[in-house]
Amino acid sequence: MAMSNQTRSDVSEGSRRRKERLGTTVRGMLILADWDDEAEIRRLAVLTDDDDEFVIVDEDYNEKLYRHLEDEVVLWGEVDEDENGTKLLSPRGFQIVDWFEDSDEFDTLGD
Repeated sequence: MAMSNQTRSDVSEGSRRRKERLGTTVRGMLILADWDDEAEIRRLAVLTDDDDEFVIVDEDYNEKLYRHLEDEVVLWGEVDEDENGTKLLSPRGFQIVDWFEDSDEFDTLGD
């Protein structure tokens, strides 16, 4: 049997570093957040079970996630608020929940 030399503080430090790297995790349904006068989608958002809405501010993620509109997703990254109190999510990665069991659909842009 393999023995680990990790102490509880080593594990805690690893968990802390992982949380810093991933940022905040948001889970919910992918919805439309903003569109232009010609009905072209400009931004998507994640609507959580608590009715919190997190607007995705990265254009690459909006484009990539569009085909998953109305799917349940998990995104992780940095969350900020604008002057109106709108929650803004700058993702570092995502997981499509509906496909979790049947697929390897998992992505991070730029990593």
